[in-house]
Amino acid sequence: MSKLQIVALLMAIGFILVGCRALRRENEELFIPWSTLFTGIIVGIIALFPNVAYILSDILALGKFTGSRLLALLMFGLFILWIFAIVTLNRLTKLNRQFDRYIRNQVTNEFIARNTLNLTGSILCIIPALNEELNLKSVLPRFPKEANDVPIHVLVVDDGSTDGTAAVVRDAGCMLAHVPVNRGGGAALRTGFDIAMASGASVVVTIDADGQNDPEAVPDLTQPIIENQADVIIGSRRLGQHEITHWWRHLGVVLFSWLINLLMGTKITDCSSGYRAIRTESLKHLRLFQDQYHTSEFLILSAKKKLRIDERPIVFRRRISGKSKKGNELLYGFRFLYVLTKTWLRGR
Repeated sequence: MSKLQIVALLMAIGFILVGCRALRRENEELFIPWSTLFTGIIVGIIALFPNVAYILSDILALGKFTGSRLLALLMFGLFILWIFAIVTLNRLTKLNRQFDRYIRNQVTNEFIARNTLNLTGSILCIIPALNEELNLKSVLPRFPKEANDVPIHVLVVDDGSTDGTAAVVRDAGCMLAHVPVNRGGGAALRTGFDIAMASGASVVVTIDADGQNDPEAVPDLTQPIIENQADVIIGSRRLGQHEITHWWRHLGVVLFSWLINLLMGTKITDCSSGYRAIRTESLKHLRLFQDQYHTSEFLILSAKKKLRIDERPIVFRRRISGKSKKGNELLYGFRFLYVLTKTWLRGR
């Protein structure tokens, strides 16, 4: 037996012992102990009977040459690692979604316990905010009290802010839902959606906290939904007024809107607008998961659910103060495309 076989055999014994030890305990998930035990058995068989590797070599049509067995084993190992990576990724995704539901339920239940407002039949404007103290001082007072005789309420979802965001919201007399950790604008909006559905609001409006959108436009965005002409209204900067910050950002909006229209058969001009309105009942049909880059997910899923999507012109200005949370714009574009493609490939 060669030194390599001895090392492989010792590794196999180690894997088998670890797997057997893990199986002595109660385990909700058996994938790790079983995969460890299986790996040990396979490595042990190959260590004791190295010619077995020729079977893999024949299956892979590698032929018999110096190093063919090693090459076959490496390819087999890579395949096993790939399977392991896929399973691990699925487990992490499941855990992340469980954590998401837990946080949202906790925040929603705490909000309902603190607030006894009945929002039935009203419009709820949801603002995700992370350290937007200065901007909210200008944004919150500009919301109208009603739209088309329907009362408007404002909810700020504080996404783990460390500044005076919460104090500004309370001073303005608006509702506040505090998320203890920063999770992203999409996650904050999902929490707001849960509150909207639990409180009975009929229409939800999402708007950023940075002052780029005019709260005065809420009546225009919600009117088609109130009059049952649409289920989703997107505020389009391209149909209205747009203070273009960078030409490549404008180009990205044009190209990605064209791509979504091509894939989904829609007629959208502004696919990345976070200023939008939706019938609360329609939210129940959207399985939203994205913590960031959520605008493309929202649009594509709305189209898949055959919701009536329309647009209204809005004014889009430069951020009042502070820096954008989107990060590097080139990376933002690639990530936006990734989420767009991933959502399109999803079944629902």
